[in-house]
Parts: sequence; C-alpha cells; structure tokens
Amino acid sequence: MSEGLQFPIVGTGASAGGIPALKAFFEKMPANPGMAFVIVTHLSRDRESFLHKVIARYTLLPVTATEQDMVVREDRVYVMPSNTILTIKGGKLQVRKPDQAKRERKPIDFSPRLPWTEPYSLPL
Repeated sequence: MSEGLQFPIVGTGASAGGIPALKAFFEKMPANPGMAFVIVTHLSRDRESFLHKVIARYTLLPVTATEQDMVVREDRVYVMPSNTILTIKGGKLQVRKPDQAKRERKPIDFSPRLPWTEPYSLPL
C-alpha cells in the first residue's frame, strides 16, 4: 500500500451487458463517498472502449480510463481500457496488454492471490 492510502478501493466486474447495473449503482452514489471505484470489464479486445464516457453520464464523480502507474485517488471512478489486464500495486493502477502466448484473458479475477489486492480493497 502506498503511504497515505486510507480509503477503500472498490473493484467492480461487469460484462458488456452490465451497463444498466453500473448505471443504477453510480446514479445513487453521493459526490463524496470516501472511496475509489475501479471498473473491470470483459470487453472485445478488438474494439476501443468508451465505457468511461458512458459511466460519466451517471455519476457526479470524475471518471477516467486507466493508464499505467495512475495513482488511485479517493472519490473517483477508474475504468479499465479494452484488451488490457489491470492490477493495483502500491496504490497505483498497473495496465498491460495480455500475454497472448499464455492465452491470458481473464480480466475479471478478484482472487486474493493476484496483485490486485491492497489492504483497503473490496471486490464486488
């Protein structure tokens, strides 16, 4: 955990059909919930994702497509880009392309054995 990261990081997994559930979830979210949200999706690897723009329509929180080494901040939403593997380490988002040789393609995996886990993380 990075120094000073004292808020929950809520990881949410969704398929392409999960937009209505994400909409309902974020429409009820207050402007300052005191946590960060990371949305991990199972999207086509051949198409660019605009999910961050879609989610931004339904919440008062800032919504960002994740980038490598992006520091996780409180009261924000981070959305995984398509065709990536996303983990969190030391309070920073780690984004990389899947290893095709290993047939790596499990974007939604909140297993405690993965580097996703942080002391304040909560997978949904």
